[in-house]
Amino acid sequence: MIPCTITLPSLFNPPAKTLSLSETKAIHAHAIKTSLLDSHVHSVNNLLKLYTISGDISSARNLFDRIPHRDTISWTTLIRAYTKSGTPSESIRLFFQMLDTSPDTKPDQITLTVVLSACAALGNLQLARDLHTYINTNTSIANDIHLGNALISMYSKCGDIDTAYKLFTRTRLAERNIVTWNSIISGLTSNAKFKEALSLFRKMQRIGVKPDQVTLVAMLNACANLGTLDIGQWLHTLITQSQTLINNHFMANALIDMYGKCGSIDRAHRVFTSIKPKHRDVYSYTSMITALAMHGRGEKALHLFADMLKAGIKPNRVTFIGVLSACNHAGIVATGLSHFQSMSSIHSIEPQMEHYSCIADMLARAGLVEEALNLIKNMPFKPDSAMWSSLLSACRIHGNVSLAESIMRQVDSDNDNEDEDYYVLMSNIYKEAKRGRDASSQHMEMSKKRKAKKKKKKKKEPGCSLIEINGEVHEFKKGSISHPQTKDIHLMLHNIHTHLKYYH
Repeated sequence: MIPCTITLPSLFNPPAKTLSLSETKAIHAHAIKTSLLDSHVHSVNNLLKLYTISGDISSARNLFDRIPHRDTISWTTLIRAYTKSGTPSESIRLFFQMLDTSPDTKPDQITLTVVLSACAALGNLQLARDLHTYINTNTSIANDIHLGNALISMYSKCGDIDTAYKLFTRTRLAERNIVTWNSIISGLTSNAKFKEALSLFRKMQRIGVKPDQVTLVAMLNACANLGTLDIGQWLHTLITQSQTLINNHFMANALIDMYGKCGSIDRAHRVFTSIKPKHRDVYSYTSMITALAMHGRGEKALHLFADMLKAGIKPNRVTFIGVLSACNHAGIVATGLSHFQSMSSIHSIEPQMEHYSCIADMLARAGLVEEALNLIKNMPFKPDSAMWSSLLSACRIHGNVSLAESIMRQVDSDNDNEDEDYYVLMSNIYKEAKRGRDASSQHMEMSKKRKAKKKKKKKKEPGCSLIEINGEVHEFKKGSISHPQTKDIHLMLHNIHTHLKYYH
């Protein structure tokens, strides 16, 4: 029996998983023979959707290019497909093609939400602003909550958290949904505004908005970076009380990361072992390996890495930062070099700056400063200040003045370098070598750098420390007296200083 033009359109409507790609193509072929696609735009759009869900973007594009009368759904379906397939630039290109070639076909709320998502993936702030302007000037849906949420998320991912926050505050409280709160809280954490994210989460709790998985993962990330173990433990309790979240491995990974960064390595390990082996992924292993490495348990971290490889889980770039850090802290140079070489030769991962930094520091700590210097000279990246400082510190420990001088020549040849710390280190190296005149010359160079900095008038973010007391995070910035207990703190420091002088 051959389907007719009345029964054929119904074949495009079943759930996508019930049709294989070959079946979709067979229906497509028959639709072409019966000329169905020339007159049934709804069927064409459904066929287009089936192709995009199956991941055959090429066939979807070929079909799209042959559609005589495209509507908003046609354009949106393909734009969404490009965004989901990891080619957001093609989504943006298609959107502008829609505006240029189909002036009568207006993008709707769904189209614009998908386009904003593509822009967020690109991280292009200027494009974000242009799209926002287009929405405000060309549509009547600028105040739609779904668009508002997408705008907050887009600006956050493009690095403009201030605009994202302004959009959030302009959204009426009654209109905000969980996506609105998640967009701004996740945006704050991804832009390192952890204290602000925590404050907003508390406000969300006070007005009775129930957090979901996205909220809690963002808050665990904030706790990990603030070191707020008490709040992290409270969140863990909240998670265990929810039947839908307790066995969620994404949540478990976030808990491992939080406990590891907050110094509670045993709790991190308990969470890791609570995950069934078949549910452990690269993030579970990486979080645990990194936590072990951070706390000086290098051997355990390397054993876990071996278990990960046995389980057939492919490591990523971040996994190797943990592995190399473990080798560094454990002083296992040969093993560290072996793992470093295996990145590209076995795992097809090209080492990045942070991997070279780990290896250079490992070699320097082991007294192999010349080998570390050769590594830095031959790497495909420009050395950063941390690398040079690590090498100079090693020279100081091992009393290698001549090599330190060679490193300083490398530092001085860098016209972009304005760091004073090198000269402090070099001055101390000279002092310990009883070369007072050379130490003084380094102080003079340091003074020149300082004056050059002042002339450029570059505003530097002041140093900041955070401490958690009874669940409350206290922030202290260099030179700031904004903390309400500043006078009491200074008085206490004065008393401590007086006592210390007495004992000396």
